[in-house]
Amino acid sequence: MKKSNAVLILLLVLELLLVLGTWFLVSQIRSGAWGEWDEPEALKRLMTVAFGAAPLIAIPFVIIIFSLRRKGQ
Repeated sequence: MKKSNAVLILLLVLELLLVLGTWFLVSQIRSGAWGEWDEPEALKRLMTVAFGAAPLIAIPFVIIIFSLRRKGQ
């Protein structure tokens, strides 16, 4: 397996973990398991952090993938 493909798979796994973690936290907030006083505000903050973290994780990996592909690895 090429190094670039391995990095791509790692990127996909990390993004999937981020999405699943966000889904779990949203389900906990919506079900009332965490007893948030202001549910809309908690969901807003959670989504802001999750959608802000996704590109911060992806951009370095995409740069690494393209540099490895350019080198032929």
